[in-house]
Formats: sequence, structure tokens, C-alpha cells
Amino acid sequence: MTEYTKGLCDFITKLKFEDLAPDLTDKAKKLTLHVAGVALAGRTLPTAVSARSAARATVGTQADLMSTMWGEPGKLPMHGAIMANATAADTLDWEDCSYTGHPSAHLVSVSMAMTEAMHRSGKDYLTAVIGGFEVYQRIACYIQPTPEFDSRKYG
Repeated sequence: MTEYTKGLCDFITKLKFEDLAPDLTDKAKKLTLHVAGVALAGRTLPTAVSARSAARATVGTQADLMSTMWGEPGKLPMHGAIMANATAADTLDWEDCSYTGHPSAHLVSVSMAMTEAMHRSGKDYLTAVIGGFEVYQRIACYIQPTPEFDSRKYG
């Protein structure tokens, strides 16, 4: 493992809710509402309908790791709910935008499903979302092309 990777692992495993600034947790709450709303708005589009259908066909290996597919009754295996919710949230392309992409559709979906399936708290959820964003951004910025990269030629 590289020192960079060790640093990321150390950061994320030691992050606690109490370390987070209140304005940051407030933004994470608002982002959660936005992502869930976008997912519900996009749920009738073909990609989201197909994702929900595929999610219903998933088979879990641990019956206790069940999560909600947004806008649907009941629960299903966590990984199926994650895939369906993240797909619906990304379908309209209305989620956040940063220099490095659109992380919220996936970070919110994964964090929410895991928090639910593992019976964790809202504080744990917010810590996961914020920590996930930080790790995502650090890695994304690390692998971005240099300013000299000519995207017209290679991208």
C-alpha cells in the first residue's frame, strides 16, 4: 500500500461525527434531500425502471442486509437497492457537479442503504456521506490530468 493510500485509510477509519463542522452536516442533509428528490423524479425513466427490475431480481447472501428501494414498498438485498437508487438519482443528471464528476448520486445511495441495513444512526450516515465525499475528491483530484493534457486530442 502506498503512503497516500495509507493516509486515506487512516483518515476515513478515524473520522467521527464530532469532527464535522455543523455547516457541513447541514449541507449533507440538504444534499440528501436533493438526491432523493432527483431519484424519485427520475424513477419513471427507462434506465431507472430497468434498474429497479434488476434490483428486484438480486439475491442476497445475508438476509439481514436489506435496504429500501426509494419509492417502492418493502426491502430487498442492500446491493440491489443501492444500484436502483443510484441509477435513478443519476438518470436525470440533476445531482451535484464538481470538477471531478457527480459523486452524490452514488455516495448518498450507498451511505443510506448501508446505514439502514447495518442499523446505524443518522450521525453515522452523515459521517459516511461526508467522509465518502472527501475520499472521492482526494482520489479524483489525484488522478485528474495535468493542465497540459489536451482533451481535444485524447478525450
